[in-house]
Amino acid sequence: MIDLLANAAGYSLTGITDYMFDSSHSLFLRLLSLYHVWLPFLLVYLVWRTGYDRRALLLWTGLAWTLILFCFFATPPPVPNPGLTPVNIDYVWGMSDSAAQHWVPSPVWLAGLMIGLPLFAFVPAHFVLTRVMPKSN
Repeated sequence: MIDLLANAAGYSLTGITDYMFDSSHSLFLRLLSLYHVWLPFLLVYLVWRTGYDRRALLLWTGLAWTLILFCFFATPPPVPNPGLTPVNIDYVWGMSDSAAQHWVPSPVWLAGLMIGLPLFAFVPAHFVLTRVMPKSN
């Protein structure tokens, strides 16, 4: 949402939402992607209502690793003109849909995702949710 708001203000932070303001992409695709704006609020509300399950960190990490590996080995890598073909799902090849990253070898990037997501996103979120949200029944 932050990147989308920055793009709306004329700044590109990560480039992830650049396509939302690119008229060469279909309006339908761009409007369909707006669920990224309201869905986090709905999820926070639902967790507030039902409670946060303390087992979520391990289960979510396992699910994320499974999906990252599937996307890396079974879906198309970035191509110069992907059109409507889904490429580079979950950014397993880098931060662009038109070219793979070249900073590090692909397996190192993949390992970085598998270590970095839990370490920098899931664990901090888990600690915040554990303290802020009620326990699930």
